[in-house]
Amino acid sequence: MNRFGIALFAFAVLLAGCYSFFFQEDDASYILRTGKLDGRWEAIAHDTLAEILSSSPYAENYAFNTKPKGQAITFIIFDSRLSDIRSSKINSCGFYPASQKIFCDVRFIDAFLAERDLDKEIVPFEGDRPIDMAFDLRQLAPEQYDLNRMFLLEWVLGHEFGHFLAGHKASHFAPTPLDARVEAKSVSQTDEIEADSYLASHFNPDVGAGVNFYQNLVHLLNVEVHRKACPGMSPLQYCKKIQFGAGIFSPADIVYFKTAGTHPEYMIRLVRLIKEAHEKYDLDFIGYLNDKIVNYFREQP
Repeated sequence: MNRFGIALFAFAVLLAGCYSFFFQEDDASYILRTGKLDGRWEAIAHDTLAEILSSSPYAENYAFNTKPKGQAITFIIFDSRLSDIRSSKINSCGFYPASQKIFCDVRFIDAFLAERDLDKEIVPFEGDRPIDMAFDLRQLAPEQYDLNRMFLLEWVLGHEFGHFLAGHKASHFAPTPLDARVEAKSVSQTDEIEADSYLASHFNPDVGAGVNFYQNLVHLLNVEVHRKACPGMSPLQYCKKIQFGAGIFSPADIVYFKTAGTHPEYMIRLVRLIKEAHEKYDLDFIGYLNDKIVNYFREQP
């Protein structure tokens, strides 16, 4: 390449760098411009934010899928299945303190629910049925499924909002394995517990939306215990390693959890969250069962 060619190449690189520095969109502007959300998810997200922010100092001081105009916190909620978004923020939910924004791709919510068959129900049947015969499953009605979506979005966004309130560093509620000890062993794990604690104080299990939130929380804990006791099996099917009963189900044998990483496993997080709510509100029998179930947990060797 001659000198003119080298100079032209260098100028092009410089021009590209200047364009990137001065004109390139940040993730928030890019996702707000290209991201989409269907009507069902729009309504769920609106109702969820109103619920988790109620009675907080930010109930009227947040932006939702708009550029902030002086608001303290911004929620950007989108569905990466509806548009060709290229961003590290797809398929996850997280709090980014530098910009005071919470991003959430609802694709993650639907994947979480589908992986646990929480988008399905058992087909009703008549007569006696062998206990080990698999149930037929069908998709939940849209209105019922949207209630499951809202519950999970409440947990996820409430958790990320808890990071914001506590002044934590960046967090990430993603579909990758979330592993940790029962007791916190690092600052990052302590942050995760502290962020979840906002939900325990915000939702009163005896009043309004808190009743449904804790009913769903207990149900999800039962699903996670089922997945641990009988891996590879739908949580809607009978598992002989589970002692079924009212409230929280107990495993018939020891279940193991991992110890690597900075985020507690979902099962451990749910137990901690219910424990905090029990200490604040006295969940009675549910609190007792929640305290008892940890006797079946062991650190994976």
